[in-house]
Amino acid sequence: CLAARREPQAAAAALTQAIKLDPKAREPREALEAVRARLKAQPQLELVLDDLRLVEERALRALCHSDLSRSRQQLELMLKQARAQAGTLGRDAGHWEGRALLGLALVCVDEGEAAAAADYIAACRRRLPAEDAARQDARLEGALALVSAAVALETEQLVEAEEHVAAGLSLARSTRSDALLLRLLGTSSALLARHGRWGEAEAAARE
Repeated sequence: CLAARREPQAAAAALTQAIKLDPKAREPREALEAVRARLKAQPQLELVLDDLRLVEERALRALCHSDLSRSRQQLELMLKQARAQAGTLGRDAGHWEGRALLGLALVCVDEGEAAAAADYIAACRRRLPAEDAARQDARLEGALALVSAAVALETEQLVEAEEHVAAGLSLARSTRSDALLLRLLGTSSALLARHGRWGEAEAAARE
């Protein structure tokens, strides 16, 4: 599964626990074997993923503290690393490139560069896999909807923001992603408040 590819160590631990709970289950054993085989074939994979996560964490922390120069520097480094490690990451290279591009879009909108933010969002959209159920990247697609909505809201494109929120909420509910759902409900609340629909905004915030 996608989670096993992008978080192999965490996936291995979860699958091991699943096997303990149901020793007769076949699927978790097969999935665990696949994870272990990939880690054995690519011993540098977990180190590459750790590096990407660390750089992304630094970038987002800097963004939260309005250190836009530092955030941009880290996100550009993350993008460079994802491209350089494409051989190790395989088809997941596009996922990590997309995450870096979305971060750069947020930096741009904070700098008042709406056109540049739109370019980064478009570049991220091109990193999404083709519409094949076996290769969907729901996590990147959800992040794309969330960032697109936030950028549209910030630039007063309220109709476009509503469309992104609706698409994101549908995805969050279909994939049972509580984290994405909570973030989108927050964006939805801000959008409703911008329209002066205070009661609905409060309801979305409570949800």
